[in-house]
Amino acid sequence: MPLKVLVIGRGLIGGALAELLSRRGHQVLTTGQLVPVHRGIRRPADLATPRGLDALVRSVRSYRPDATVLAHGPTDVDWCEVQPREAIEAHAQPAEALAEIGVAPILVSSDAVFDGSLPIYDETDETTPANAYGYAKLAAERVVAAVSGGSIVRVSVVYGGRGRRLTFADQCADAIRLGLAIKVPYDQFFTPVFIDDACCALTAVVESRERPDLLHVGGPERISRLDFARLLERLSGSAGEHFIAAPRAETCWASRSPNSCLRSTRANQLRGLPLVPIDPAAGLAKLLDRPDPISRPA
Repeated sequence: MPLKVLVIGRGLIGGALAELLSRRGHQVLTTGQLVPVHRGIRRPADLATPRGLDALVRSVRSYRPDATVLAHGPTDVDWCEVQPREAIEAHAQPAEALAEIGVAPILVSSDAVFDGSLPIYDETDETTPANAYGYAKLAAERVVAAVSGGSIVRVSVVYGGRGRRLTFADQCADAIRLGLAIKVPYDQFFTPVFIDDACCALTAVVESRERPDLLHVGGPERISRLDFARLLERLSGSAGEHFIAAPRAETCWASRSPNSCLRSTRANQLRGLPLVPIDPAAGLAKLLDRPDPISRPA
């Protein structure tokens, strides 16, 4: 049965999720700062301001969605380190505004709520943020967890989509295209998940009659950033060596935890869409087949 869905946030995940929900026949209203690109209904709102929060509440009350997805930002980890209080407010206040009017949202959260001291995390592990972005996400999680019917979906590092900010995969693709050599950590691991798989999991939660209170969504392989970058390099057919192995502390990913890795013990409880994420090789091959792939050697 088609649902009325409100997607809050027009970034990498929010935009792609709105597209998928629309294709599946749902009526989608999106709100956020970015220029909307899909065919659903759109309303602009800057959720970092009281005016934007008021606009959000008015949208919810007039639209009366069957499901509300919080896929808002900011997601810039380095910005959050510089502006930790603003980061917490930006993530938590929209959740609080929804809770105050009785809405139980589906929150898109992150592996950043863990400090990375374990190789991989499932839904039973205790949250221990190591950076400001993680604390901001955890603040929003606590609001949603206190609302009856709220769902928290933690998503590992996403690649393959198009947002305002470049993903790690896009940064690597640009390095290959431009012939640059960049330092990439050999000691920072993640479970990258292709954008389509992340959105399929979120759609399954939206469509579920019994939504999980907590779900992890990660790719099937734990891999270092360096190996991921070099895999893209090989698949692109590039003969160059664009990625220099370096310790995490000497790269621009120094503020990330050593392990940004998620696995799920609950995904098999969801029904509907396929919830088996593709591996990095298959996902990066899809990235290379985009309409704007990186340049390949002749």
